[in-house]
Amino acid sequence: MLGKVDAGPPTADPRARRQQALVAFGRRTNAQPPWDVLMQDAVALVVEILGAELGGVGVVEGETLAMTIGGRRRPAAAGTPAVAQVHRCPVADTNSMAAYALRTGTLAVSADICTDRRFRDSFLEKLGIAGAMAVPLHVGGRPFGALGVYATARREFTFDDVAFAETIVHLLSASIARIRVEQKLEQTSAIQSGVLEMLDVMVMMLDLDGRIVEMNRACEQLTQYRADEVRNKPLWSVLSAPEEANLLEAIFRGARADQTPNEFDGYVLAKDGTRRRVAWSLKALCTGEVQTILMTGTDQTANVQTKAELEKVKALAEQTTATLTQLCTRLAGPSAASDPAPVPLETAPADPVLSANSGAERRRSFRRAYRYRQAVAPMAGGVVPARREFFEVDCWDISLGGIAFFLDRPPDFQTLVVSLGRPPALNYFTAQVVRVARMEQHGRMRYLVGCRFLERVQC
Repeated sequence: MLGKVDAGPPTADPRARRQQALVAFGRRTNAQPPWDVLMQDAVALVVEILGAELGGVGVVEGETLAMTIGGRRRPAAAGTPAVAQVHRCPVADTNSMAAYALRTGTLAVSADICTDRRFRDSFLEKLGIAGAMAVPLHVGGRPFGALGVYATARREFTFDDVAFAETIVHLLSASIARIRVEQKLEQTSAIQSGVLEMLDVMVMMLDLDGRIVEMNRACEQLTQYRADEVRNKPLWSVLSAPEEANLLEAIFRGARADQTPNEFDGYVLAKDGTRRRVAWSLKALCTGEVQTILMTGTDQTANVQTKAELEKVKALAEQTTATLTQLCTRLAGPSAASDPAPVPLETAPADPVLSANSGAERRRSFRRAYRYRQAVAPMAGGVVPARREFFEVDCWDISLGGIAFFLDRPPDFQTLVVSLGRPPALNYFTAQVVRVARMEQHGRMRYLVGCRFLERVQC
């Protein structure tokens, strides 16, 4: 049996009553019931307003059309089935009025189906149906189903009857499409959340302004923040170490238009004030007009601490070796003291011009490979250079504390401005040269210039 939608108080004006019915059905769709319930409500409303005896709901299931026909909630007319009847047929069946409407994509109306030459519907004939109307329902450009309105006697459906039925089906189609999209989004969101929770690495979703949209459990555990505590807040304002916030923002804005992953290291400031060293990979994801920034991170704190301990052990070993050498020299007497001591390789400058800046790596921040071309310009007298004075260099690595790049000859400057990012998202930082070393690159010797970032500037 068909349900019923409250179309409001009855009125003698048929047009006004149909208008009330459309408003009532619109309210019903806003309640967002399941789509199968909504289809039942739609056909019940059309049957009620048009004063027909029977209504039918057809749903496409693969290549089959399942049509369910029942009567209104009132004493059935003579010949009207008291129990809903179900008929299944191929969508391409030529012996079905509903299948004909779906196949042609047009509403089918017949005053008497027994005399209609476009199709033959023996199922409807057995139910004693004469006048009939079948309205095809398409969702997302694909056949979804059909609504049927039936009379047990010959009936000429008017233009207003047809227009009303088509309007209801249009509303129904839009509502079902919305319901299916919402269901798909909920399923996709549930799958994504499940996958994110299964990952051991830190995962954060950011919007185009760097605000945190979502983060997984691994990220919550490391930062000690729940996702809802930091949601809609800029990443660098809540999770970055204060001294690295400007550079982190610059890296983000320079990389959000780049489709290749951007890798860098930085300190994450946890809720309790502790710091964790994290290796980040940042990538922009585009889906139509929607763009999301995906950040994945791996905790490198233990690695950094291990490296620091190794450096301490190395320094202690070198100090011990020097002490033993002095002791051996003293015990061996003057002859041994007159022999020149061997010079360690790393302390012997390869070129006199490098002696002032050569030496061991001085950066405290963990380095990441940075094989990009960026622009630099020397500074003189503390004056920020003009943009025309910048020239491109091949970068080697980068950290939140500094950057290293190649030159064909030793630098004749001590301070410079480094441009990071890509136009128009360029960020400028002053830097100081702290180390110069000769290094082979692509089969030729070049000068690797290590710089320490000083501050962010406008250029």
